[in-house]
Amino acid sequence: MEDGAYLSGAVRIERGARVMRGAIIEGPTIVGENCVVRPGAYLRGNVVLGSGVLIGHGTEVKGSIVLSGASMAHFSYVGDSVIGGRVLIGAGVKLANARLDQGLIAIATPDGAIKTGLRRLGSVVGDRASIGCNAVLNPGSVIASRAHVPPLHSVRGWFAGVA
Repeated sequence: MEDGAYLSGAVRIERGARVMRGAIIEGPTIVGENCVVRPGAYLRGNVVLGSGVLIGHGTEVKGSIVLSGASMAHFSYVGDSVIGGRVLIGAGVKLANARLDQGLIAIATPDGAIKTGLRRLGSVVGDRASIGCNAVLNPGSVIASRAHVPPLHSVRGWFAGVA
């Protein structure tokens, strides 16, 4: 951890992880082995990062699990989500976690929706998916493994995308 990084609460940083000056990490949070948390990143608590995850400048992660090798290089928001292994999240991507009408969120499936009873829930993104710059994933969206969400695209529901 570099001087000038700010940690509060229960934060565990594993071997080889680099938390750079200007990063803010609130616990409970686990930063896995060989992760990089760049300046200006904000891990807002209840976050688990697998090994080799990159959290870039201006990216905020809250209440999420991010599996190994995922990358969100800069200016993104990931709220209350599960991010698969080796997922690429482009610049400016937003994984929204609340409906505008404050209603309950349902999880999208190819066969319909599953009621969660939750007012805060982001997205589930499958392994090796990629989300193009400035895309928005609406609450409860599910992105299939290896799917490619185009830049500037808004996803609501199930998205198998381009393989």
